[in-house]
Amino acid sequence: MCKTVSGWCLVLMVLALPSAVLADRQTEVDGTPIEDRIYRGYEANWRKYARFACEVDGGYAYIPHYDRRKDSSRGMSVTQVMDELTKRWEEKSGNLVVKKTKRPPREDAEAFARAIPDLAVGSYGWVASAEVVEVIGRDEMIVKELWLVDRDRLNEQYKADREKMERRTGEVDEDELKFDYQGRLALREQAGEKDEGFTGTFRLIGYDTRGLREGERWEGRNNEGFQVAVIRWETPEPEAEEDSDRRRRSRSDDDPRLVLSEIESKMRRTLDSEGFKKLLAERGMSVVEFVELVRDMRENDRQNAEERITNALLPDALPDDD
Repeated sequence: MCKTVSGWCLVLMVLALPSAVLADRQTEVDGTPIEDRIYRGYEANWRKYARFACEVDGGYAYIPHYDRRKDSSRGMSVTQVMDELTKRWEEKSGNLVVKKTKRPPREDAEAFARAIPDLAVGSYGWVASAEVVEVIGRDEMIVKELWLVDRDRLNEQYKADREKMERRTGEVDEDELKFDYQGRLALREQAGEKDEGFTGTFRLIGYDTRGLREGERWEGRNNEGFQVAVIRWETPEPEAEEDSDRRRRSRSDDDPRLVLSEIESKMRRTLDSEGFKKLLAERGMSVVEFVELVRDMRENDRQNAEERITNALLPDALPDDD
């Protein structure tokens, strides 16, 4: 029959193919069928969120504010930071009031714009350096003491500018100096505060560890720092007995720690539909529950819907205590 009406057979096969393919896809990760109307809701929404997700370290990361045009999840350009840090005041000149402005150096704004703003899961940005605690594998290591600026270089620059000012004017205006360094000084102070988390211990993945040694301060490729995303919390596996004493000097085996990852290359391969289903499953959510979440939030809490959906797609803030 198909030999005589091969054209019609081909048309029928093409028309039948999309529905067959769709039927194959209309399942949960475990193979449970999903109703057409529910799956249409999934198809209408999953891409919006999957573009901020990627596969990392055998699991799934969600970086809700990722933008390859921005250095960090602070989401500010250098120009925006300079505007934010600009000092504005008014001075009287006779009967006139003159508006004055002083803009910070571009170098200061660049440092502030690119630095990771915090260590909340889902944040990303640049770190100036970290101390190597242990090399685990080719692209995996334990690090501690994250610096958001190169402290040694900052101290040298600050001292040199102070001396230059004193030679030029005969005195030092500390307020002016601090203004010119306000962004970098704020980053140095933030990284030194224990409650900010930067002084802790982390597992860092995605960077070549060959030639790195325990105890050295690693400054990234070409000593230009390194960009990371905060992936999730984890509780380390118990160490082998013969290694536990040495490693306990840097951390307790039971202490939760954050996993940090190189992110630029990872986010070039965002998730497809099946990958996004697996992310949902990792968060304890089915496709059906995801569709219900999106619908309920947009209907009942429109003002906060996107924030609440995003929170549901992030891993737990802290690992379980058990």
